[in-house]
Amino acid sequence: MTVGIDHKGLIFPQNVLYPTQFTQKGVDEILTVKFWNAANEKVTPKVYSRVDWYRERLNDINESIILFDREATMIESD
Repeated sequence: MTVGIDHKGLIFPQNVLYPTQFTQKGVDEILTVKFWNAANEKVTPKVYSRVDWYRERLNDINESIILFDREATMIESD
């Protein structure tokens, strides 16, 4: 679940299959909105700023490259 903004600038929750990243101002604003689940329990959304989301993805890719390189080196030395 993520949020959208309607034509009046109001935030609303929506289900999507991809993450939505926001500016830091957007993250701060979303975290001020109160969300509840079907059991009427407060839910705190996990909100990514665009910089943090992309940084996390790049870290994942860089770690994968390092692991692939190590594996290739081990295969070559055998």
